[in-house]
Amino acid sequence: AMIALSCIFPTLGIAVGIALLSWIVLFFVSRYVSLASLVAGLIFFVATVLLVSQIELKILSFLLFVLMLARHKKNITRLCAGTENRF
Repeated sequence: AMIALSCIFPTLGIAVGIALLSWIVLFFVSRYVSLASLVAGLIFFVATVLLVSQIELKILSFLLFVLMLARHKKNITRLCAGTENRF
């Protein structure tokens, strides 16, 4: 989804690149896809707030982050309980 956004909104390219790099690093360190995705989503939101001037894109990145948190609720619960599967 983030890569598609960077194609539609080129100003998000740097934020997407930073988030993608963080996902790769965290996945290889932790072996948790869900953890890497959640952190990358947070980093994407923060990078968008810091690097992009359009308020609409900042709001969009926030809404996407909230949606991602809602979709990953079970994963977050399993991560906190220590029962999430590793890749």
